[in-house]
Amino acid sequence: MKTLTKIFLVVLCIGFFTCVNHEAKRNNPFDPASTNGLFSLLTSSFGSSGSSYTSSGTGTGTSTGTGTGNSGKPDLQLVSFDPPTTMLHENTYNISATITNAGTVATTSAFDVGIGLQSGSSFYASSFNYRTSDCIAGNPSYTNCGAVQVASLAAGASTTLSIPLIVGTNQTIGINYLGIHLDSNNTITETDEFNNYGTSVSSFIKQVTISEWRPDITIVSFSPSSPLTRGSTYNISVTIANTGNRDATSAFQIGMGLQSGSSFYASSFNYRTSDCIAGNPSYTNCGAVQVASLAAGASTTISIPLKVNASQTIGTNYIGIHLDSGSNLTEPSSTGESNNYGTAVGTHIKQVTVN
Repeated sequence: MKTLTKIFLVVLCIGFFTCVNHEAKRNNPFDPASTNGLFSLLTSSFGSSGSSYTSSGTGTGTSTGTGTGNSGKPDLQLVSFDPPTTMLHENTYNISATITNAGTVATTSAFDVGIGLQSGSSFYASSFNYRTSDCIAGNPSYTNCGAVQVASLAAGASTTLSIPLIVGTNQTIGINYLGIHLDSNNTITETDEFNNYGTSVSSFIKQVTISEWRPDITIVSFSPSSPLTRGSTYNISVTIANTGNRDATSAFQIGMGLQSGSSFYASSFNYRTSDCIAGNPSYTNCGAVQVASLAAGASTTISIPLKVNASQTIGTNYIGIHLDSGSNLTEPSSTGESNNYGTAVGTHIKQVTVN
């Protein structure tokens, strides 16, 4: 009897502790098996795999980060633009311009900065010759425009550009205007698209003066001997200068003629330069020499041989001189050939006596 009682008590105790332990585990907040704990609460709300939580976290992060990044844009602005105030036909100039990115983000692609030269005073973006694809690197086939490409520009950064520009021979002489256009090919979306060019003479548009690039041969002094004797040869001294802005690089002739009449015009004098070079004895009353070249601003004194015809009119005669008498040089259109010879006694025509 006592033995049975002991066995019953042992079984009863084992059952009691098993129940207690099970209840404790069921209520343990950190036990995954618990149905009332924190883990049970999280899994019931977000799923046992955590996929809903991950999706929510990613969505919030991406939305906020992307929105903040897209709110800023680059903004290209001109800092300085310094072309020369005078330019010459057929010359290439490297025009300096400094630009900056005043925006909050860097440019995302390459962009062009173009310049254009025009004679008119109507200023709008398309009036200037911003043919950037043609004018990149000063393509010699295109004049009066130029452009360079900028690979990128960080927010807050600046860069100084050198833009080549060839002035065409057809560009109007006198007052002209040179304009600059930032992002002239419109590849960058900016905060302000209207601060890339100008509409009046200011920071974006500068006034420049265009001149021809030409030699200009002029006479400095001409003093023939007098009187002259029939049948005699004289070396007549003349000093000439190149007062143009371009070297005379090709040879040209200085011709001289003796005549008795007083009708003075270019063809009245015997300027047969091909015949009279170096005082060809077969030809009288004329003379000529060839000048190989003459630098801009330089002068030279030459001696021209002249043989007086044995039957030349006695008494008053006239010696005229013609610069570039073979028309080998292209001189300024403002003077043309008109300052190469005379039409009255003066610089180019001298009165002499023949005995």
